[in-house]
Amino acid sequence: SVTIFAVINDPDLAVEVIVDESLWKEDTFQFHPLVNTSTLVVTRDDLMRFLELTGHEIKTVSVPAQE
Repeated sequence: SVTIFAVINDPDLAVEVIVDESLWKEDTFQFHPLVNTSTLVVTRDDLMRFLELTGHEIKTVSVPAQE
């Protein structure tokens, strides 16, 4: 499965975490916990804390809407 939680397996910080600015404004997010048979709801603050603990930073970009 593909999930933001997989950065825990990236101790060399080779992965760059990029999130759309409009998505990052949400209060909560849903992710698979390294398996795609479950889903966790995580607050933005908790996600930031997790990424900080792994040494990763969030980079936001403006992704234009598709017309």
